[in-house]
Amino acid sequence: MSPSEVKSTKKVNVLILDDVNLMCQFLSETLRPISGVECHTAARVASAAGVIERVAVSLAIIDLNLPDGNGIEIVKAIRKGEGKGAHDIPILIFSGNTYKEAVTECVQFKVNDFIVKPIIAMELRKKVEAHLKKPVELPGCEYFQKLDAELMAKKPKEPSVKPTSSVVQSKTPQSSGSYSSKKRADEVENNQFLKWPANATTGFHQLDRRLKDLCYQLNHFHFYRTNKPVYPTAQKDIEQISLCIDDLNYAVKPLKKANPDLAIWQALQNRVKMISELPFKRLSADKITEDTGKAFSKNLRNAWLAILSKPIIQRKKG
Repeated sequence: MSPSEVKSTKKVNVLILDDVNLMCQFLSETLRPISGVECHTAARVASAAGVIERVAVSLAIIDLNLPDGNGIEIVKAIRKGEGKGAHDIPILIFSGNTYKEAVTECVQFKVNDFIVKPIIAMELRKKVEAHLKKPVELPGCEYFQKLDAELMAKKPKEPSVKPTSSVVQSKTPQSSGSYSSKKRADEVENNQFLKWPANATTGFHQLDRRLKDLCYQLNHFHFYRTNKPVYPTAQKDIEQISLCIDDLNYAVKPLKKANPDLAIWQALQNRVKMISELPFKRLSADKITEDTGKAFSKNLRNAWLAILSKPIIQRKKG
């Protein structure tokens, strides 16, 4: 291949989502001979969400049954335009155990192909090449956003809060007499100390989602820190807050690079720092004094209200 041909080769980013590492390796090796292909593997819904936010994916191969959710979540995110790349890319689904409801949703969100396991390497490579060459004509992002909203409205409301890319639920066994994880989530949701205002946005869905995750974790910590006489998992929950903040800062970097002149970045950095500098170390003990709890509540509320002020938070249009 001549230097000019190398230069003209179009880069093709392929997302491979499967929780089996050997399958990810097999698929990557299978697609490597295709000109310009670069594979980005993920083993969880959360990590796949990070890939599509950072990389303009040209094709996705997605397993549905995953440890932290269902691959259909990534299908929806792509079709709704929540990724860095186009929303109408080819999406291939493979799974050895696919439920009828999941298949129905895949069809509704215009999945391009279903691949049955076991997979034959040569056949898969031909399928991928064919889909990359074939133009895809789909409705706009708004169509899929509306569809998802309609489907969500029809589903029974679940009281518990599901983990997302920046919330990793603690696996620590509960001590005798403590609440189950579902009841804990219900308690926190019904006694929210901090709020995310209706129709509010930073202008970036990636940041909105992470700020909501942070809000949930802070509410969780505040509820147990101030309502329970003993809080044995305080240190673990502080670590979850730290993970949320790290994930938020990680998401800011590419957005700031693409939009360097926005006033939001310095303001967000300053206000997240306010939360980071709260005296969590002193709050990690099993028991704290009533005065310490009250002071923490006041400082936490002030720090969160600062985040909800301009230029960070605006009202969604429409």
